[in-house]
Parts: sequence; C-alpha cells; structure tokens
Amino acid sequence: MKVYHRKNFIIGIFFLMLAAVLALLSIPDEFTAKRIVLIALGLIFGIALLARSLSSKLSRKDYITENDEREIQIRLRAGNRTYRILYWTCVIGTAVSALAAGIFGMVFAPVFITFGALFVFMVIVEIAATLYYDR
Repeated sequence: MKVYHRKNFIIGIFFLMLAAVLALLSIPDEFTAKRIVLIALGLIFGIALLARSLSSKLSRKDYITENDEREIQIRLRAGNRTYRILYWTCVIGTAVSALAAGIFGMVFAPVFITFGALFVFMVIVEIAATLYYDR
C-alpha cells in the first residue's frame, strides 16, 4: 500500500486515534449517546480520509482541489478576515475589561491581562509576518 496524500493520511489516523481514545475512556464510565455519535463520526471521518489517501485517483482529485487558485484565494481572504475580526475583538475586549477593572476593582484584571497579552501577541505576529513577506 502506498500513501498518496500524506496530509489526509495523518488526519485520518488522528481521527481514528481520537475515536479509539474516546471509546477507551468511555469503558469505565458509560457510553452515552453523545459519546457514541462522536466515536462514530471519528471512525467515519478517519476511515474516509485513510481511504482517500490510499487511492491514487481520489488523492489526485484532492490535490487538484487543494491547489486550485480560487480555493487558495478564498482561504487567504477568509484567514485575513478572521484575523481582522479577532484583532478588533481583542482591542474591544481589552478596552472593556480595562474599563471594568477600573470601575469594579481588580476582579477583571485577569481578563484584561489575557486580552492584552493576546492583542500584543497578534501585533507581534503581524509585524513578523509583514517583515517576512516584505523581503
């Protein structure tokens, strides 16, 4: 057997391992409907991805779909929009939690620190990415 699409193979193994771990963890407790559904979904996705990664025709189709210019453009635009939304959510969250910490005391300080640290991290990553791609 030859693996034609390594990424799908790894993700398929990951889903199968998640299903197996959830099944093993459910043995001492009980199998609830939610756990059974999650195990079944993990098995279905894992087996499907493994089958696609081991088939040359399906792997080629996946590769063509992944490298389609339109798909790449959509992923880039969606990623950029996601980043901008998270960026402004952190700005607003930092401002609101700083205001709440000032009004209600230090109860909201951990929230302020978390939003502030995430905001600073996002700015550092943006600067690093800009410097990297601007060469």
